[in-house]
Amino acid sequence: MDARGRTENGDRGDLAPELAFFLLAWWEAHGRRDVVHKPWMFSSDGDWPYPQDELDPYGIWIAEVMRCSAA
Repeated sequence: MDARGRTENGDRGDLAPELAFFLLAWWEAHGRRDVVHKPWMFSSDGDWPYPQDELDPYGIWIAEVMRCSAA
């Protein structure tokens, strides 16, 4: 593994939790966080997700595509 966390094949899987944390922090500060307009971006109890929460990326993507198509 080199200094950037890459292995010989370029895998950066060990950086995923850190990346998730920073992406969610950015989204919390700058993203559209309206549970009425984007309920699929929130956990089942209505809270903003934590990096360790399981989200369905495919379901989120489909919901975003459908929302853009309907607008």
